[in-house]
Amino acid sequence: MFKTIANDEKFGPKHWIWPEYDTKLRQINSMVHDCEKFLHLLPDYRTCIQAGGACGVWPAYLAQMFEQVYTFEPDFVNYNCLLENTHDIKNITATLAALSNTAHNRSMTLPPSEQGNAGAKYLGSQLGGETQCLIIDNLGLVNVDLIYLDIEGHEYQALMGAHLLLERDKPMVVIEAKPLPQYADPTGNAAKAGKYLESLGYKCRMKIKWDYVYTC
Repeated sequence: MFKTIANDEKFGPKHWIWPEYDTKLRQINSMVHDCEKFLHLLPDYRTCIQAGGACGVWPAYLAQMFEQVYTFEPDFVNYNCLLENTHDIKNITATLAALSNTAHNRSMTLPPSEQGNAGAKYLGSQLGGETQCLIIDNLGLVNVDLIYLDIEGHEYQALMGAHLLLERDKPMVVIEAKPLPQYADPTGNAAKAGKYLESLGYKCRMKIKWDYVYTC
């Protein structure tokens, strides 16, 4: 189920525990350094909300700057890798859950074209299943300076569940908007997320690969 791979020491541990079936997710680990292109815009580095946590590369990187990182990963195998890879990083709090606008459990699906990608599972549209969903506004987090979402097209719903926090703390928001095979309109959900942020006074400041950076 798991394998050990070597990685850039800048990410944290020298070696990482990784899902054995994955051949794609590990290829993008170096993209974590893209954070350097926008994190310097933040005035404070107190609390970061990050999802999906995957195997821990992004939470480990962000924990070098933020006082506290709350990461959310709904896949059980990924989550166990995340825990193993970040167990010695005391300012990371990891939760086995997805972020959404409702607290109803859902099922997760891996697209047929992404069978070797441990980061490609997405929440199904129907309620019911084994995956716990949480609402950001119900988490009781304060002083949030960054919300960083890479959750396979569910960014809009997660941000709807953060309405109060967005209006109160006005954190920087980063969302992924890559084309996804599970949607008829490959980037439609990300576009809705962007319009939702704009309705709250946010503006898109930059695009880095598939990530869009919004500030208020």
